[in-house]
Amino acid sequence: MDEGLYLDNIPENLQPRTHVRRVNGKKLTDEKMITHYINLVNQYGKDGRLNGYFQKGVVILRDNTLDTFEIKAPRCFFNTRCETIIEGYPLASIL
Repeated sequence: MDEGLYLDNIPENLQPRTHVRRVNGKKLTDEKMITHYINLVNQYGKDGRLNGYFQKGVVILRDNTLDTFEIKAPRCFFNTRCETIIEGYPLASIL
């Protein structure tokens, strides 16, 4: 299983895709990640919101049979965050 993040109205070269935590080749801390995505909401969103989705891909191999499927999980990001930040899952604080 793997997933990538895609955000509405964001230029193709800025789409996070599978590098949700990496920006310009640098791994972001939880705090820097929140700040980065809030900045994207402010720049490309409307009224403090930015829609997007996680594209999840799954492959299952059973008895030499390969099954694949994809799921789009819609999300709405906000430019304000809740006080609770779950370590390792910082984007949950702005969803």
